[in-house]
Amino acid sequence: MPSTIFSGSDVKTLKDNLSLNDKAKILPSNGSPAAGAGLAAPIGSLALDYTNGKTYKKIGALDTDWSELGSGVGGINYITNTDAGSGTAGWSTYADAAGAQPVDGTGGTPNVTWTRSTTTPLRGTADFNFVKDAADRQGQGVSTDMTINLADQAKVLTVSFDYEVLSGTYATGDLTVYLIQDPAGTPVVIQPAGYQILSATAGTKMKQIATFQTASSGQTYRLCFHVASTSASAYTLAIDNVIVGPQVVQYGAPVTDWQSYSLLISATTTNPTIPTSGVTNNTALFRRIGDSAEIFFCFETGTVSGGNNGSGTYLFSLPPGLSIDTTKFPAAGAVNKPFGQARIGTDRDALIGYVPTVSTNKLIISYESSGISLNALSSADSLMTTNSISIMFMAKVPILGWSSTVQMSNDTDTRVVAASATRATTQSLTANVTDVVMTTSVFDTHGAYNTSTGAYVAPVSGYYSIGGVLSITVANSCSFVAYVDASSRVALGSISNSVGFPLSGVVYLNAGQSLTIRADTTVTLNNVRNAISINRLSGPSAIAASETVAFSGTNTAGTAITGATITKIPFPTIQINTHGSFVTDTFTVPSSGLYQVDGQLLFVAGGSLNTGTVQVYIYKNGSSIAQGFSVAFGSTIIHSAKTSILIRCVAGDTLDLRGRITNTGTLDTTVGVNLFNISRVGN
Repeated sequence: MPSTIFSGSDVKTLKDNLSLNDKAKILPSNGSPAAGAGLAAPIGSLALDYTNGKTYKKIGALDTDWSELGSGVGGINYITNTDAGSGTAGWSTYADAAGAQPVDGTGGTPNVTWTRSTTTPLRGTADFNFVKDAADRQGQGVSTDMTINLADQAKVLTVSFDYEVLSGTYATGDLTVYLIQDPAGTPVVIQPAGYQILSATAGTKMKQIATFQTASSGQTYRLCFHVASTSASAYTLAIDNVIVGPQVVQYGAPVTDWQSYSLLISATTTNPTIPTSGVTNNTALFRRIGDSAEIFFCFETGTVSGGNNGSGTYLFSLPPGLSIDTTKFPAAGAVNKPFGQARIGTDRDALIGYVPTVSTNKLIISYESSGISLNALSSADSLMTTNSISIMFMAKVPILGWSSTVQMSNDTDTRVVAASATRATTQSLTANVTDVVMTTSVFDTHGAYNTSTGAYVAPVSGYYSIGGVLSITVANSCSFVAYVDASSRVALGSISNSVGFPLSGVVYLNAGQSLTIRADTTVTLNNVRNAISINRLSGPSAIAASETVAFSGTNTAGTAITGATITKIPFPTIQINTHGSFVTDTFTVPSSGLYQVDGQLLFVAGGSLNTGTVQVYIYKNGSSIAQGFSVAFGSTIIHSAKTSILIRCVAGDTLDLRGRITNTGTLDTTVGVNLFNISRVGN
């Protein structure tokens, strides 16, 4: 029976170490066991650091192969060596064939290096350093393998890590993040959402977040940091706290900014043409609040002339694509179930509602008549025959398909990046040569504005808003212009014969680019009212793997195809374009994943189409990947073809729909028959 020493309520063994039948140990540690000479123990042992309370796990054969235990994303981290605490154990550099994405992320003779550094680590006692020399090393990188739990199959996982550009010239996308499914079997390369590592000026601490979807079978994956560009610039990145684990999902009620839309006025009988007095008095705005749309609208009638006010009850449209959710608001007219209030002229209050028998995407205005009943505003109302009557309403309408609790974006970079500076002394400016210099910094979140040179060096890539005011000693006609790396980009304002010049403009800056301001006329700044402000416009840094990406368009233009030529089809009428990815006739994939692509074309019957074939093609990156056809016989036959495919795409791929006929033909102009639909179903 082992001997023990009792001390109060504690029991102490005669040895510091607890050996688990010589298979593993639990032992104390004075500092990190991964530092210095390390700590000898079997793989799987635990070390309890009594200087800082941290716990470490032995993951390799070397005495320094220890990794700190901690909570990863969602409490699970599939990366064994997450912070260089155990040197570079578990990580291997590789050299695949030159390409923007890896092949299998292993082998070859790489020139890039992956080392452990204890010099000012991002976290803890050490971090990784990824070093690329001054040569084209596309296709090289570093990788580590992992095995996920069965519970995380067919789930969205998150990749995150801290990083810093330590030195050299690094541009966004030079280094990228990829996953490889089944790396030892049949490798499948997965490009996660948020795969490009963003550029930043040296010293700026960054955090990268990417998401990807695992397969429904298999558990082995490989994480790769991959050199995607052909840049010959050298750079060193510090990388730390590498985590791959279940996605943390945040829920809440979405509230968006106000945005304008074109409110259309129609009528139950004949579309009216209500004259308005100008855009300054004609405003339509909406925003989302939870499951509802809040709408503000006002207009003023112009000079009324006979017959231009239509006939019937006036209907005011919701924003495009929105319909009233009648299950949340029982089917009833505006009299019983109002959505908001309106004001007609200076002396008439009204209510906002809808008539379900007419439409679920239009509103009506109901007002009190003779103090007895409510009537819908119509062309028969005396107000509509009066000049310059103002009408305004506010409404909050439940929208079909919207929920008050939704998954919020976890990929939004909301850090404030801003600077403001002033000048209270004169400065002579030579036209298009001299940079405007503000000599006093009011605030500067990243120390990016130089009060000696007037240069603002962007610490983070993004769109930057420029504002302020400059004044000159003698009234003159002048424009102030934003320069990026000494190249003219955007005019910030121009006033004739003035001494004061307000500044306003937006430019895109990559991290490290220099922003300055110059005058296009030789002038002298006076010693009052000189101030400049610069701030980055915040927005999503990536499209999450759970985010809807979709496009739907139609063609009713009667596009002609001649000479049996395979012709790319434009789709000018767009119903859905979630990320603005479709332009004219081409969809550029904004985020990697599996995409369902459907196309259908219908040609006008008759003429040279009486015999022959009609074909429709789906093209990816300029090559046909799917096609459908029909054989046309006789003038009464429907000459149509459709096709469909499920295909994996990566960001930047292009998709388009093309058609071909045996001789010549023209697309039918009927609404809803020539279609092109694209939707991401996973990644």
